[in-house]
Amino acid sequence: DEALTQLRQKGLIEVIDGPEPVLRLIPERRVILDVYKNGAVHFLVPASLLAAELRALRAERFTAASLRDSLRLQLFLLRYELITDPAADERTLEAEGLRLLTEAGAIVSDPDAGEGAYRVVSPERVGELAELTHPLLESLYLTARALLRLDGRDLDERALEREVLKIGRQYLAVQDVRRPEAVSAANIKNGLKAYAEDGVLRFRHGGGVSVNPEAALRSVEELRRLMALPPAGLDALTA
Repeated sequence: DEALTQLRQKGLIEVIDGPEPVLRLIPERRVILDVYKNGAVHFLVPASLLAAELRALRAERFTAASLRDSLRLQLFLLRYELITDPAADERTLEAEGLRLLTEAGAIVSDPDAGEGAYRVVSPERVGELAELTHPLLESLYLTARALLRLDGRDLDERALEREVLKIGRQYLAVQDVRRPEAVSAANIKNGLKAYAEDGVLRFRHGGGVSVNPEAALRSVEELRRLMALPPAGLDALTA
Protein backbone atom coordinates (compact mmCIF):
# COMPACT_ATOMS: atom_id res chain seq x y z
CA ASP A 1 0.00 0.00 0.00
CA GLU A 2 2.83 2.37 0.85
CA ALA A 3 4.59 1.66 -2.45
CA LEU A 4 1.39 2.21 -4.45
CA THR A 5 0.76 5.47 -2.62
CA GLN A 6 4.25 6.72 -3.47
CA LEU A 7 3.97 5.69 -7.12
CA ARG A 8 0.60 7.42 -7.34
CA GLN A 9 1.97 10.61 -5.77
CA LYS A 10 4.88 10.61 -8.25
CA GLY A 11 2.42 10.37 -11.15
CA LEU A 12 3.67 6.98 -12.30
CA ILE A 13 0.33 5.21 -11.90
CA GLU A 14 -3.28 6.14 -11.40
CA VAL A 15 -5.95 4.30 -9.47
CA ILE A 16 -9.38 4.10 -11.08
CA ASP A 17 -11.82 3.68 -8.22
CA GLY A 18 -14.72 1.26 -8.33
CA PRO A 19 -15.97 -1.90 -6.60
CA GLU A 20 -12.49 -3.28 -7.26
CA PRO A 21 -9.92 -0.50 -7.94
CA VAL A 22 -7.96 -0.75 -11.18
CA LEU A 23 -4.30 0.28 -11.38
CA ARG A 24 -3.25 1.92 -14.65
CA LEU A 25 0.29 2.71 -15.75
CA ILE A 26 0.83 6.19 -17.19
CA PRO A 27 2.27 5.28 -20.63
CA GLU A 28 4.74 8.16 -20.90
CA ARG A 29 6.03 7.38 -17.38
CA ARG A 30 6.52 3.68 -18.00
CA VAL A 31 10.29 3.91 -18.48
CA ILE A 32 10.68 5.64 -15.10
CA LEU A 33 8.55 2.97 -13.45
CA ASP A 34 10.86 0.36 -14.98
CA VAL A 35 13.75 1.81 -12.96
CA TYR A 36 11.88 0.93 -9.77
CA LYS A 37 11.25 -2.59 -11.07
CA ASN A 38 14.90 -3.10 -11.96
CA GLY A 39 15.91 -2.21 -8.42
CA ALA A 40 14.21 -5.35 -7.12
CA VAL A 41 13.87 -7.69 -10.10
CA HIS A 42 17.03 -9.64 -9.17
CA PHE A 43 15.04 -11.33 -6.39
CA LEU A 44 12.82 -12.95 -9.03
CA VAL A 45 15.24 -13.45 -11.94
CA PRO A 46 15.40 -17.29 -11.73
CA ALA A 47 11.61 -17.56 -11.61
CA SER A 48 11.17 -15.09 -14.47
CA LEU A 49 13.60 -16.90 -16.78
CA LEU A 50 12.00 -20.27 -16.09
CA ALA A 51 8.57 -18.71 -16.60
CA ALA A 52 9.64 -17.41 -20.02
CA GLU A 53 10.50 -20.95 -21.11
CA LEU A 54 7.29 -22.33 -19.60
CA ARG A 55 5.26 -19.79 -21.54
CA ALA A 56 7.13 -20.69 -24.73
CA LEU A 57 6.56 -24.43 -24.19
CA ARG A 58 2.82 -23.99 -23.53
CA ALA A 59 2.91 -27.30 -21.69
CA GLU A 60 0.66 -28.14 -18.77
CA ARG A 61 3.21 -30.59 -17.34
CA PHE A 62 6.97 -30.35 -17.43
CA THR A 63 10.16 -31.47 -15.70
CA ALA A 64 12.90 -29.32 -14.25
CA ALA A 65 15.32 -30.84 -16.76
CA SER A 66 13.20 -29.61 -19.68
CA LEU A 67 13.83 -25.99 -18.63
CA ARG A 68 17.55 -26.31 -17.96
CA ASP A 69 18.98 -25.50 -21.39
CA SER A 70 16.78 -22.42 -21.73
CA LEU A 71 17.79 -21.14 -18.30
CA ARG A 72 21.46 -21.55 -19.22
CA LEU A 73 20.94 -19.75 -22.53
CA GLN A 74 19.05 -16.82 -21.01
CA LEU A 75 21.61 -16.39 -18.25
CA PHE A 76 24.29 -16.28 -20.94
CA LEU A 77 22.45 -13.90 -23.27
CA LEU A 78 21.55 -11.53 -20.43
CA ARG A 79 24.88 -11.75 -18.61
CA TYR A 80 25.42 -7.97 -18.74
CA GLU A 81 21.88 -7.19 -17.61
CA LEU A 82 21.09 -9.51 -14.71
CA ILE A 83 22.50 -9.62 -11.22
CA THR A 84 22.62 -13.10 -9.72
CA ASP A 85 24.52 -14.54 -6.80
CA PRO A 86 28.02 -15.24 -8.19
CA ALA A 87 28.31 -18.19 -5.82
CA ALA A 88 25.12 -19.80 -7.17
CA ASP A 89 25.50 -22.29 -10.00
CA GLU A 90 22.80 -23.02 -12.58
CA ARG A 91 21.26 -25.87 -10.57
CA THR A 92 20.98 -23.60 -7.52
CA LEU A 93 19.29 -20.88 -9.59
CA GLU A 94 17.01 -23.50 -11.15
CA ALA A 95 15.93 -24.76 -7.72
CA GLU A 96 15.36 -21.21 -6.52
CA GLY A 97 13.27 -20.41 -9.59
CA LEU A 98 11.10 -23.49 -9.15
CA ARG A 99 10.64 -22.64 -5.47
CA LEU A 100 9.56 -19.09 -6.29
CA LEU A 101 7.19 -20.27 -9.04
CA THR A 102 5.64 -22.68 -6.55
CA GLU A 103 5.31 -20.05 -3.83
CA ALA A 104 3.72 -17.68 -6.36
CA GLY A 105 1.03 -20.26 -7.13
CA ALA A 106 2.14 -20.67 -10.74
CA ILE A 107 3.14 -24.35 -10.54
CA VAL A 108 2.82 -27.31 -8.20
CA SER A 109 4.98 -30.38 -7.76
CA ASP A 110 3.61 -33.44 -9.59
CA PRO A 111 5.28 -36.46 -7.91
CA ASP A 112 2.87 -38.90 -9.58
CA ALA A 113 4.47 -38.00 -12.92
CA GLY A 114 7.97 -38.77 -11.66
CA GLU A 115 10.87 -37.15 -9.90
CA GLY A 116 11.37 -33.49 -10.80
CA ALA A 117 7.93 -33.24 -12.43
CA TYR A 118 5.65 -30.21 -12.11
CA ARG A 119 2.28 -29.01 -13.33
CA VAL A 120 1.29 -25.49 -14.35
CA VAL A 121 -1.74 -24.37 -12.35
CA SER A 122 -1.78 -20.66 -13.25
CA PRO A 123 -0.67 -19.71 -16.78
CA GLU A 124 -1.59 -16.12 -15.87
CA ARG A 125 0.92 -16.07 -13.04
CA VAL A 126 3.53 -17.71 -15.29
CA GLY A 127 3.03 -14.90 -17.80
CA GLU A 128 3.18 -12.29 -15.06
CA LEU A 129 6.57 -13.52 -13.89
CA ALA A 130 7.89 -13.96 -17.44
CA GLU A 131 7.12 -10.32 -18.16
CA LEU A 132 9.60 -9.11 -15.52
CA THR A 133 12.58 -9.91 -17.75
CA HIS A 134 10.72 -9.72 -21.09
CA PRO A 135 11.90 -6.15 -21.89
CA LEU A 136 15.51 -7.33 -21.62
CA LEU A 137 14.83 -10.06 -24.16
CA GLU A 138 13.12 -7.48 -26.37
CA SER A 139 16.21 -5.25 -26.21
CA LEU A 140 18.39 -8.13 -27.40
CA TYR A 141 15.81 -9.00 -30.04
CA LEU A 142 15.64 -5.52 -31.55
CA THR A 143 19.46 -5.31 -31.43
CA ALA A 144 19.90 -8.57 -33.34
CA ARG A 145 17.25 -7.55 -35.88
CA ALA A 146 18.89 -4.17 -36.35
CA LEU A 147 22.27 -5.83 -36.92
CA LEU A 148 20.79 -7.83 -39.79
CA ARG A 149 19.89 -4.50 -41.41
CA LEU A 150 23.20 -2.76 -40.64
CA ASP A 151 25.61 -5.42 -41.91
CA GLY A 152 28.33 -3.81 -44.02
CA ARG A 153 27.57 -0.25 -42.93
CA ASP A 154 30.50 2.11 -42.29
CA LEU A 155 29.83 2.64 -38.59
CA ASP A 156 32.04 2.81 -35.53
CA GLU A 157 30.87 1.56 -32.12
CA ARG A 158 29.17 4.77 -31.04
CA ALA A 159 27.49 5.28 -34.41
CA LEU A 160 26.27 1.67 -34.39
CA GLU A 161 24.65 2.19 -30.97
CA ARG A 162 22.85 5.28 -32.29
CA GLU A 163 21.63 3.48 -35.40
CA VAL A 164 20.33 0.48 -33.42
CA LEU A 165 18.53 2.85 -31.05
CA LYS A 166 16.98 4.66 -34.02
CA ILE A 167 15.79 1.37 -35.53
CA GLY A 168 14.44 0.31 -32.13
CA ARG A 169 12.30 3.45 -32.00
CA GLN A 170 10.96 2.60 -35.45
CA TYR A 171 10.07 -0.92 -34.29
CA LEU A 172 8.35 0.57 -31.26
CA ALA A 173 6.34 2.94 -33.45
CA VAL A 174 4.99 0.07 -35.57
CA GLN A 175 4.61 -2.29 -32.56
CA ASP A 176 7.31 -4.74 -33.66
CA VAL A 177 8.64 -3.93 -30.18
CA ARG A 178 5.92 -3.29 -27.62
CA ARG A 179 7.67 -2.17 -24.46
CA PRO A 180 9.18 1.34 -24.48
CA GLU A 181 11.63 0.34 -21.76
CA ALA A 182 13.18 -2.16 -24.20
CA VAL A 183 14.37 0.70 -26.41
CA SER A 184 17.10 1.62 -23.96
CA ALA A 185 20.55 2.94 -24.92
CA ALA A 186 22.12 1.09 -21.97
CA ASN A 187 20.46 -2.23 -22.88
CA ILE A 188 21.45 -1.87 -26.53
CA LYS A 189 25.05 -1.12 -25.58
CA ASN A 190 25.13 -4.26 -23.42
CA GLY A 191 23.51 -6.29 -26.18
CA LEU A 192 26.09 -5.17 -28.74
CA LYS A 193 28.88 -6.03 -26.30
CA ALA A 194 27.47 -9.53 -25.82
CA TYR A 195 26.94 -10.07 -29.55
CA ALA A 196 30.50 -8.91 -30.29
CA GLU A 197 31.84 -11.45 -27.80
CA ASP A 198 29.63 -14.18 -29.29
CA GLY A 199 30.88 -13.63 -32.84
CA VAL A 200 27.58 -12.24 -34.12
CA LEU A 201 29.14 -8.81 -34.64
CA ARG A 202 32.62 -7.54 -35.37
CA PHE A 203 34.17 -4.24 -36.38
CA ARG A 204 36.34 -4.53 -39.46
CA HIS A 205 39.88 -3.17 -39.56
CA GLY A 206 39.65 0.19 -41.25
CA GLY A 207 36.07 0.71 -40.15
CA GLY A 208 32.69 -0.78 -40.73
CA VAL A 209 30.37 -3.37 -39.26
CA SER A 210 30.40 -7.05 -40.18
CA VAL A 211 27.53 -9.27 -39.00
CA ASN A 212 27.26 -13.05 -39.04
CA PRO A 213 23.71 -13.31 -40.44
CA GLU A 214 23.22 -16.97 -39.51
CA ALA A 215 24.18 -16.36 -35.88
CA ALA A 216 22.09 -13.19 -35.68
CA LEU A 217 19.09 -14.97 -37.16
CA ARG A 218 19.44 -17.88 -34.71
CA SER A 219 19.39 -15.40 -31.84
CA VAL A 220 16.35 -13.61 -33.27
CA GLU A 221 14.44 -16.88 -33.70
CA GLU A 222 15.23 -18.10 -30.17
CA LEU A 223 14.28 -14.73 -28.68
CA ARG A 224 11.00 -14.73 -30.59
CA ARG A 225 10.27 -18.16 -29.16
CA LEU A 226 11.01 -17.01 -25.61
CA MET A 227 8.82 -13.95 -26.15
CA ALA A 228 5.97 -16.21 -27.32
CA LEU A 229 6.02 -14.74 -30.85
CA PRO A 230 5.37 -16.86 -33.96
CA PRO A 231 8.26 -17.72 -36.29
CA ALA A 232 8.98 -15.15 -38.98
CA GLY A 233 10.87 -15.27 -42.27
CA LEU A 234 14.14 -13.48 -42.97
CA ASP A 235 12.46 -10.89 -45.21
CA ALA A 236 10.07 -9.88 -42.45
CA LEU A 237 12.81 -9.74 -39.83
CA THR A 238 15.08 -7.48 -41.89
CA ALA A 239 12.29 -5.08 -42.91
